[in-house]
Amino acid sequence: MAKAAVVKQESFFARNGLLVAILSIVFFVFANTLVNDYCMDDEIVTNNHPLTSQGISAIPEILKSPYFKADVYSYEYRPIVHISFALEHQFLGESAGMSHFVNLILYMVLVLVVFTLLRELFPSVNEKILAVVTLLFALHPTHTEVVASIKNRDEILALLFTFLAFGEAIKFSVTNQWWRIFTVLICFNLAMGSKVTILPFALAIPLSISILLQPKQVLKVMALAIL
Repeated sequence: MAKAAVVKQESFFARNGLLVAILSIVFFVFANTLVNDYCMDDEIVTNNHPLTSQGISAIPEILKSPYFKADVYSYEYRPIVHISFALEHQFLGESAGMSHFVNLILYMVLVLVVFTLLRELFPSVNEKILAVVTLLFALHPTHTEVVASIKNRDEILALLFTFLAFGEAIKFSVTNQWWRIFTVLICFNLAMGSKVTILPFALAIPLSISILLQPKQVLKVMALAIL
């Protein structure tokens, strides 16, 4: 039994060693954000926000409210972002440190999804190369503000749900499991509910799949895009 357990442990690290290394690097690079306080524009989503500070009881109102409203001025509709903060405040409390911690965890999940997506899109490429590409994405200086600014959780959530939709679209094109259309639509709508700037991916996803994976499946993937 002991030998079997050792073999299983070695097998896990053999399969996931690169991913563990990537996530560890990302955590240590951005761990300094955990001691930061609130900054400019964080009141849009947290720090005594009139809705998110109420916790899950405010979710029905969040679903009917704009992202930002002041007097007669309002803009955008990003309920998924506000819901994430409502859930955070309900179960983890309201503090800058906790919000920064959640941002970092969500960013690490995004990096995990990026690495997984690259492996699915480029199955013949050496995983070490894909790991380097993933780290270039994760540690790019332009992404620092996304993690360090609490308010910028909308960017993390939007791309996270977009790439989850991307992964489901790949599985749909490869397996012909039509129920995956619904998971694609759910994930993409969650992305749109985080920030509408990801809309171009509605075209980029099927084109990428058709070019990189299965050119024969162009018509089927384009049908998914129309849906």
